[in-house]
Amino acid sequence: MSGSYDLTLMSVSYWVMVAAAYGALDLSARSVVFGRQRRRLWLWINALAGGTGIWASHLIWIVASRSPAQPTFDPALNALSWGAAVAAALLGLYIIQMRQLDGAAVAAGGAAIGVCLCVLHYAGMFALRMSPQIAYDSELFSTSVFVAMAASAASLLGGFAVQNSRTGRKPLTKLAAALLIAAAVCGVYHTATVAAHIAADAVCAPGNLLQGEAMVVPMAAVAVAAMALSLSLSILDARAATQHRRAAMERHKTLFGNSVAGG
Repeated sequence: MSGSYDLTLMSVSYWVMVAAAYGALDLSARSVVFGRQRRRLWLWINALAGGTGIWASHLIWIVASRSPAQPTFDPALNALSWGAAVAAALLGLYIIQMRQLDGAAVAAGGAAIGVCLCVLHYAGMFALRMSPQIAYDSELFSTSVFVAMAASAASLLGGFAVQNSRTGRKPLTKLAAALLIAAAVCGVYHTATVAAHIAADAVCAPGNLLQGEAMVVPMAAVAVAAMALSLSLSILDARAATQHRRAAMERHKTLFGNSVAGG
């Protein structure tokens, strides 16, 4: 994309992505204490919160990539971009919770999530609805698709390793994984953004209702708040599930202990 880059906003975008990745990994690790139906519910909650974080991080990155025109977005296309982010998060979280992960699953999952990330980015870019339209470098466009798939596969391996390692519940382990995942995803943003060419006299469509620069703080706040709320509720739910399980085990021991003593 032509124009300069706001390093402060790029940093905000990165750390919003770190928060989303860390929260998703933490919530996923806690879900092992839940029953099947409860785990499925938290998978969706985690995907919604994590996907919102990815989407917010992406839009902040677009705003950080200073284009000749002030960025404004079409709400419907932005909604499509958000849906793709949620789909990417849902697929990723589902795969890293699998008991085994072979090369075929990593390749297929990375490809599917990579496509979702490309839809996220290019729907978000198309939501700018500029005149003249944005042109794309075909080689860089193809590279961005490859980078998205490769980054997604790497993120799956990292997330699976954290989910299934003995140290996976340690904050520093999850933070390290979140930093790497965020770097990979932001690499996708950057490659795809560089592929775009915007004319110096380009203007956004007057029908766009979302003002890009005005959305930065609310988007970052909503994304972090959504993940923080999900984490807080999951911690409480996990504690309640653990206490319920312990109480059931104590009742079982008491019941069968009395039966053995009486016999």
